[in-house]
Amino acid sequence: MLALGQDAADVRTHADIPLLGVLVCEGPLCDHGGLHIRRRPEYHMDQPTLTPYPANSPEAMLRIITLFVICDGDLAEGEMEILEQIGVLDTLGVDRNLFAMVFDAYCDDLIAHAGTARYVALADQDWVDSVLSAVTDPKLRRYLAQTLLLVAHSDGHFADAELTVYRQMLDRWGLDVDQLAQGT
Repeated sequence: MLALGQDAADVRTHADIPLLGVLVCEGPLCDHGGLHIRRRPEYHMDQPTLTPYPANSPEAMLRIITLFVICDGDLAEGEMEILEQIGVLDTLGVDRNLFAMVFDAYCDDLIAHAGTARYVALADQDWVDSVLSAVTDPKLRRYLAQTLLLVAHSDGHFADAELTVYRQMLDRWGLDVDQLAQGT
């Protein structure tokens, strides 16, 4: 079922869309889990307001991981498995409960940011920059970039939205993917 005011031509699967967003659908007309992925290339969000976390904190890093794992509109099981396999939560000194709290807060921030438009672009440059800005330590940035490279490949493909977010992260942080892959 289409959401009120939604054009059938706008609904796509996540694999079809280079610029992703989520339309949050609620109420009696919504019978499909509440989310539509759709293309809105002309859309530009206002400056986002995020749940405040201290700079370089585990929460700030978990929020970046959350951004990355859902930026393509699909939370793949392989992405969560690789985070466990490589010990990300242990490295950050956190548990699954804190990760779940950060994940939920991130989703709440997205929904709040959508406001009355009920739409938010998951890979919007301003949104991504706001999320990335909370990690300033070069060592933590490299760790996240290396970790997210592994996460991106864990589900068998590097989605367009993941690539967009990853490139923006590298550019913003002044990192080079070849050096990261070599561990230098």
